[in-house]
Amino acid sequence: MAWSAAARLGLLAAAAVGVVMVLSLPTSVASAGPAEDGAIVYCLAHRAELVDAAVALGKGGEGTSPDLIRVGGADLTIEQWRLDHPAAFQTTCAALRAAAGTSGANTRPSNTNLVITAATTLFSAAIGAGFTWLVTAGRDRATRRRQDAADLRGSVQSLAVAVQLYLRGWQDGAPTSVSEWGVIERLNDLEAKLGRIGSARSSWDRPGELLRELRGARFGRAMLNTERWAAIPRDQRRASAGAVEDELDKFARDAEHVAYRHEHWRRRARDTAETR
Repeated sequence: MAWSAAARLGLLAAAAVGVVMVLSLPTSVASAGPAEDGAIVYCLAHRAELVDAAVALGKGGEGTSPDLIRVGGADLTIEQWRLDHPAAFQTTCAALRAAAGTSGANTRPSNTNLVITAATTLFSAAIGAGFTWLVTAGRDRATRRRQDAADLRGSVQSLAVAVQLYLRGWQDGAPTSVSEWGVIERLNDLEAKLGRIGSARSSWDRPGELLRELRGARFGRAMLNTERWAAIPRDQRRASAGAVEDELDKFARDAEHVAYRHEHWRRRARDTAETR
């Protein structure tokens, strides 16, 4: 089944959205951890700032080193202070995190933003790749159509030359077997070219109609009836040959119409083209 360009882009977009949803799952799970644990980790990683915050809030004083806090005249480590004075530790830690702008409520949007950024990049890349693929595929189809049309024109011209050579042989006396086989070979080639275009445009009837006309044409295999030609007086063969050539000329014009339509195929003109 052939897919339209819009359908292909829709599939690409749906795939990109699906990937975005999958990428979002781990972040959502990771962000569901207790906010309190995150606060403790942050404060223990910023001991000097935590001591400064405690001094500012009146929860303690500066110790003899940056990572110690003086409480009740004694220097305590942050771990000891947390165990002995949990309320003061929690209040100071919460204030530090709020001042630093790293509260639990703020970390989740940051993670989400990372996912959105990655998803947007992935989506843009997918759409860009999709457009590139569509443009390349369209260019390849146009190249094949041009080649098919050129092959059809060349095949018709080759048949015309072979038919004229065969007819000239009868006007001069009798054609050779070589010229007869030349007509047959070019008829086979032309049938193949029309069949290929008909297969590429299965909903377009004209290539098939032209193929049927070719198989029953006077310039086709029916022309190769040696007994009929031999029965025609030599001085009348020119008129018979002229009738065959006229039919061949009409067929060539019809074939050119098919070649042109196929080469310049456009979706918006498909309905019109298929009825002609």
